[in-house]
Amino acid sequence: MLSIKGGIRGTGRASYYLELASGDYYLRGGEPLGVWHGKGTKTLGLKGTVEKAAFHDLLLGFAPDKSGALVQNAGAEKRQSAWDLTFGAPKALSVP
Repeated sequence: MLSIKGGIRGTGRASYYLELASGDYYLRGGEPLGVWHGKGTKTLGLKGTVEKAAFHDLLLGFAPDKSGALVQNAGAEKRQSAWDLTFGAPKALSVP
């Protein structure tokens, strides 16, 4: 099942996502640190764990290496930066 919680504008809820890894999450195991994935990561020079500054720059539409804007409306307050998608099993699913 897919839930879409709406768009993230500007840096929106960036702090929420970045703080997940430091929270007391499910029996104090913590959420694992974010890791960059996808074909665009090589082009943008992103590898390893997600760093706060690079994440904020990308949400604002700027290159993480400060080389310039990636989109026409970079830095605009109402820019649509991302979508929050959550995948989960239906409530009817159970494990014996």
